Amino acid sequence: MAKSAVDTAFDAFNAGRTAEVVAICEQLLAADADHAPALMLMGLLAEKDKRFEDAARLLEHSVGIEINPWSLIALSGCLWRLRRLDDALKYAGQAVAGFPGFAEAHLALATALHSLRRYDAALLRTREAEKLMPGSHLVEARLGCIYSQLGDYEEAMRHFAAAERLLPSFVHCRLIDYRRELWEKIRPAADTAPAAAMSLPLPDPVVTTFCDARYLRKYGASFINSFAQNAARDKRLHLHILDPDADIQGFVDGLTVNHALGGRVAVTTEASPPTLATDDNRRKTFYSCARLFHINRLLDRYRTTIACFDIDTVFEAPLDGMLTALREGYDIGLIEREPPDSPWLDIVANIIVANPTAMARRYFAAVGNFVGHFSARGEWFWHLDQIALHCVLKMMERYDRRPAVGRIAQDDAAIWHIGHAYDFKLEDSRFRRYQQT
Repeated sequence: MAKSAVDTAFDAFNAGRTAEVVAICEQLLAADADHAPALMLMGLLAEKDKRFEDAARLLEHSVGIEINPWSLIALSGCLWRLRRLDDALKYAGQAVAGFPGFAEAHLALATALHSLRRYDAALLRTREAEKLMPGSHLVEARLGCIYSQLGDYEEAMRHFAAAERLLPSFVHCRLIDYRRELWEKIRPAADTAPAAAMSLPLPDPVVTTFCDARYLRKYGASFINSFAQNAARDKRLHLHILDPDADIQGFVDGLTVNHALGGRVAVTTEASPPTLATDDNRRKTFYSCARLFHINRLLDRYRTTIACFDIDTVFEAPLDGMLTALREGYDIGLIEREPPDSPWLDIVANIIVANPTAMARRYFAAVGNFVGHFSARGEWFWHLDQIALHCVLKMMERYDRRPAVGRIAQDDAAIWHIGHAYDFKLEDSRFRRYQQT
């Protein structure tokens, strides 16, 4: 018997033949705009491409016509990413009600409950998933995330270790460590020198970015041009380039020559460790972590607030409101993810702000030591930077003194963060308008 078009489309989807899926689904939707399986597949493709708004629209249309557990779960996940948390909860609950024997539905509901900080309810739902799907790394990871939020850090670590045992590629779980034993290894010496005396009021903050030469060539024009046009004012810009190529200084000069930045642009360079030369993934993790080794050096050099942004940032307005608020009574500024999810995601590291205080210096010294502890063992695993920022905060709460943390809004109107996995955003006018000097 010949396969139906829908079966062929699902086979193509599972095999990663995206163009074939799109061609079949477009044909089906041309004949019937309410074809639920075609809408579902197009929604799943959009989700895979991280186009969550499009995915949610397509999947919501699909489940309004025909209920499918995978559509409901995927829709709940997209709505979670869009921070439509009540809607995410609704569709995950619908999946559990309609398919109570489907373990993934219980996990989706647990994730939605976790995002709403209903941790006890999330724990109960995860235990239901565990009954249906014993030995699942996803269940163990969710249990670890919940126990971390509940403050039972030893139990959290036990579940994270189990998640990695069940799926060894879940290596980032190995990096989550809240133990006093580790704190004693990484804590800065009690007599760590405080920052040099500052003149008050502090000079304007210094804006910095750390990236490799390839990313600088990809995003540098939009970063520097938007900074110069919208955010510079009297601020200095410090570019730290990792693994620079022979022509990178000329590239930077070409971007800055037309702006009135004068002598307010500094460029430093650094080579990645030779041991990472043949390992692209671990080298990228080094690129993400390098700033954590240098923040205190920048505080020493400039004796003012250091504001570190990812290179794939577009400055859309002055930064003064954001940074002034973070200077008043705070040691550091961080983005705490909304909704909460996991120790490797709950601090979003695309913006890090450090004020020239002793507690900020102590925190970043410990963060650098945390990264150094794992990197010395060759454990350059993705999310190490965000895990370090999170775990050190928790350890300082438990065993030391916590720095005063100013919260940076995840969607501050002054900036637009593209994200390295969102290349479709490079067609957005907010990026393209700053590509030309």
